[in-house]
Amino acid sequence: MVAKSKNELVLGIDLGGTKTLVGVVDRDGRILGRGKLSTPSHQGGDAIVDVIARAAETAILESGKSFDEVAMAGIGSPGPLDIDKGMILFSANMDVVNYPIAEKLSERFGVPTVLRNDVRASCYAEWKLGAGKGMNNLLGAFVGTGLGGCLIIDGKLHVGHDGNAGEIGHIKAKPNGAKCGCGLKGCLEVYASKTGLVRRFAKARKRGVSSQLFRIWSGPDQKLKSRYLAECYKSGDSLVLEELQRAARFLGGSLGGLVNLLSPEAVILGGGVSLALGEPWLNWVRTAAKEHMLVVPEDRETILPAALGDDAGVLGAALLARESRQAGTLRRRIVIRRLIEFRVGANGKKHDSNMGAEHSEYYGSTMLDSQRIQEVQGNTSCLPFLGCERSKIGLISSIPRLSFCSDEEFCLRFT
Repeated sequence: MVAKSKNELVLGIDLGGTKTLVGVVDRDGRILGRGKLSTPSHQGGDAIVDVIARAAETAILESGKSFDEVAMAGIGSPGPLDIDKGMILFSANMDVVNYPIAEKLSERFGVPTVLRNDVRASCYAEWKLGAGKGMNNLLGAFVGTGLGGCLIIDGKLHVGHDGNAGEIGHIKAKPNGAKCGCGLKGCLEVYASKTGLVRRFAKARKRGVSSQLFRIWSGPDQKLKSRYLAECYKSGDSLVLEELQRAARFLGGSLGGLVNLLSPEAVILGGGVSLALGEPWLNWVRTAAKEHMLVVPEDRETILPAALGDDAGVLGAALLARESRQAGTLRRRIVIRRLIEFRVGANGKKHDSNMGAEHSEYYGSTMLDSQRIQEVQGNTSCLPFLGCERSKIGLISSIPRLSFCSDEEFCLRFT
């Protein structure tokens, strides 16, 4: 669908292992409406897309806008990812493998969708709008269900040759350590995230250790919410305090080593755990990091709390989607749109839409890069369907002033 408002809106989607957040974001980076639901992380990709769609409906309703005013969507997802194909390759904390989530969301919403790593999106927002604004070299660490990282180097988001740079949760924290959800052993995520804490708490419960946590959390089959940890810590629960401090030591030690390697202006510490626990967690991590840092600045703290809270992922996903479009790197999904009232039947001939869906057996799609779009926008020539069979024609919904030609070749024309 084509945005009808001059203030083009973007759906920013923050997909996490525990919760899914969707926001309607305007050009000025304001979130006009929000939707939040639990992520069905073990029910497969289609179930996750359904939840994202429901959260988006809530966000749209709260914003007072309509889907017709949405120009695109951006999603931040745990990885590793293939961002060019818009695909989640796999995830340590979600049951998805080689899942084309960007394509699925494009089909659901009818707008182009950009896929980026969830922590990269959150850190990008903190760099542009939050705790890291004005800095050129940053390291981000976001602790939630898993543990992700992000690098800003010389004023640019560093993603590496395959788009997956910054996976600090999967650096080695303990040789021959516990197995991580990614399949490796001894990953930092096993010791410094909620996934690792779940493992530790489950073992303590089997040993008969007493804890307030076990009255509000039934075990690994129930999601461990960050607020449960905060409630138990504030009440003085000794098991929770011990395990949180242990996790902070693992995280801080690794961050101290990364500071030695990268020399960032700051490390931004965010994520659901950091947000819920606040200053105590931050100070534990700082203390552990300083024990491993070669140079500890005397006039400032190196590790800073994230400033945008739960909004960071939504804002970052929206920012990256909008900037992908402006940079001309966004590949647009060709989506069926009835801008001219007809259907294309299996025999390749035009049919009036009033004849009914039974005359239309297949609707297909293809891809068109923005460079080619710019070429044809510069003149009045027709745009062929790039090898699509006549019975598999789609229409680019996201490009304004685009319609079918009236001839029998089923080309597109900018009007």
